[in-house]
Amino acid sequence: MHLCLTAGVRRIQVAALAVAGVGGSAMACAGSQLDVSLIDSGASVLSPSTASSISWVDNDRVLFVGTDKEGAHVPLSDRVLKLWHVSTGQIENIESGVVRFVYANGSIVTSKQGEGRKSIIETRRFDTRETVQRIEVEGKPVYDLINARMSAYADSPGQAFGRRWKPLRDGDGFLDFGESGATGGRPTAEAIQHRDAENGVLATLDLPGDQVERVSYVDFRNEYFLYSTTARRETEDGRCIQPAHWFSPDGRGVRHTDIPIPCDLLLSSGLWVHPTRVGYVVVFTGGASSGGQSRTQGLHLAGGDLKGRVLEGFVEAVAVSPDGCKISAFQAPSIKAKRKHGSTLKAFDICSLEDVPPRPSLSSRSEPIRETAY
Repeated sequence: MHLCLTAGVRRIQVAALAVAGVGGSAMACAGSQLDVSLIDSGASVLSPSTASSISWVDNDRVLFVGTDKEGAHVPLSDRVLKLWHVSTGQIENIESGVVRFVYANGSIVTSKQGEGRKSIIETRRFDTRETVQRIEVEGKPVYDLINARMSAYADSPGQAFGRRWKPLRDGDGFLDFGESGATGGRPTAEAIQHRDAENGVLATLDLPGDQVERVSYVDFRNEYFLYSTTARRETEDGRCIQPAHWFSPDGRGVRHTDIPIPCDLLLSSGLWVHPTRVGYVVVFTGGASSGGQSRTQGLHLAGGDLKGRVLEGFVEAVAVSPDGCKISAFQAPSIKAKRKHGSTLKAFDICSLEDVPPRPSLSSRSEPIRETAY
C-alpha cells in the first residue's frame, strides 16, 4: 500500500492573499510536499458543530464562530459570530451567544441556547440583518445547509425515519435516497431519484442510495458535489481512491470521478472532500482519538497535476470561496495543541499553485477541475 500521494517532487510557494499574514509551511509525506504561505487571522475558533462553523460570504469575507476568551473550552454565552475581512485583516463581531450558524445565498440562520432543551433559531438576510423568521425549537434543530434555513426534510440518515431526503437549492427540487429504516440505517435504494414537490420524479440517477452521504452546492461550477466516505477503496492496480459524483439538475445527470487519496486514509474516519478550481482538497483529521499526529493528518490537494499535503496539523472546518480559489480552515499544530489552546482561523489562495483561467459566469457549465472518470 502507498503511504503518500503519488507525485513527482515539487516544492511550490503558494502566494498569500493580498494581505500580510503569518507565514508557515506544510510538509507532506516524503517525496510529495507543497509549501504554503498562510494568512493567520489570529482569531481563536471553536470546534465544528453539526451545522456550518465557517463559510465564505464572498471571495474576501469569512463568517465563523469564535471567541475572545483564551483556551479550548468556552461557555456557550462567550461564543461570537465573527466576520473576517481577509484582504484587510479586519475582524467584526456580528453577534454574541451564537452556538452555530448556516450561511447560503445571502441568508444566515443562527442558533442560540434557549431555556431547557430549546434552541432559538433566527433566519435573516445577512447584509441588511433583516429578520425573516424567529422561532424556538425543542431538541436538536435540523438545518437545510444548502439554503440556510430550517430543513423541510431530514438531512441525515440518523434523523430520517422512513425515507431519507437531501434538499437542493430552491427550484432544483430534492434528492430521494429511498427508505432508510426505523433506526436511521443507510438507505438501500437501487438508484437515487431527483424529485420536486409538484412533478414527482424528475430523473432516476445512475447512483445507488448508499453511495452518497454528503451533498454540497459548488458555486464556481453551478453543480452539486456528492460523495460517501464509506465508498473509499483500493483499486486492483494498488491505487487508493475516493469515488465522488457531480450532479446537474438541468438534465445532464451524474458524472463520476475518482479522487486519489493516501492509502493511510482508507480505513480512517474523519475525512472530508472539497472541490477547488485546481483539484480537490482532502481533509483528514486522523489521530484525533488517540491524541497522536498522523503522518497524513492535515489538508491534502488531490485530483489535479499537483498532489501533496498543503497544510499539516489538526485541520477542521474547511471552506472554499465561491470562486473556488480561496481556502479557509480551523488549524492547530496538533490535536494536543488544539485541546490545550484551541485552533485559529487561517486562509490561503490555492489557485496560486498554477495558472488558472478566469472564473466563468455561474450560468456556464465549465469543467475547470481535472477529473479521472471511471
